[in-house]
Amino acid sequence: MYLIVSLLTCERLTEVDFEIPFSGEKITVYGFLTDQDSSKIEIYQNQAVLEEFPEFEIELAKVTILENSLEKLELDLIDQSSLNFLYPFEIENQYSIEINHNTETFVSEKVIIPSAIKIDSITTIIDEAREELFLSLYFTDTPEAAYYSVGITEFVGDKPKGKVNIIPNYRFCFDDSEFKNQSKKYDFSRINYFSISNGQPSSTDSLEISLYVVSEEFYNFSESVRLNNQSLSSAADPNLGLYSNIEGTSGFVCGFSKTRIGYKFP
Repeated sequence: MYLIVSLLTCERLTEVDFEIPFSGEKITVYGFLTDQDSSKIEIYQNQAVLEEFPEFEIELAKVTILENSLEKLELDLIDQSSLNFLYPFEIENQYSIEINHNTETFVSEKVIIPSAIKIDSITTIIDEAREELFLSLYFTDTPEAAYYSVGITEFVGDKPKGKVNIIPNYRFCFDDSEFKNQSKKYDFSRINYFSISNGQPSSTDSLEISLYVVSEEFYNFSESVRLNNQSLSSAADPNLGLYSNIEGTSGFVCGFSKTRIGYKFP
């Protein structure tokens, strides 16, 4: 059972069921670099981009992490399309990745790792009749932060319901153009905390709310997907206008940081 969340704010921030184009014959690369927890590299071939369960695994690809243009770490993807890894990324440095696949080499532009910001508080309203929770998230914007994403993971006991939010969600990405250096409120509405799974009732015990600060590359990709879906001519060109900062192929590399706060149902 997947969590359904609608985001209603004074900014343009609503859930959209994006139709993501296929990557075509070349590989599509996604790099999520962070100085917290683990970073992630995803490589797809002949797949819809950001596919959760790819049909065709990458047989072999070599990924090199470059810090200020110097090689620092080598990773191998063998018979898989994604890899989580740990590396001590630092906020003051610039990073790029180099991918070697089938005798071809693809290099991303340099990106930075943004600093995390503090979540000030949350407020909640429970509609017991409809078994829905309405939640508001408060934080203070900073001059350094510019682009954001949000996510929620539901838990029954200590086990998550559905997918755990580890990386930013491109469907919920927004900028700070209207609230620079002000306390800000975001409203999550209609969080359905009761469901039926495999014929059994399942009620959410707690939530983990994540606020991501993302680099501009992630925001640019999110916007290009949104504009792609708004284009009436997009069906004629399945790769129309998707943002990429990787030379020679599609995809992006971005930096992000994450702040989390928990909520336990009474």
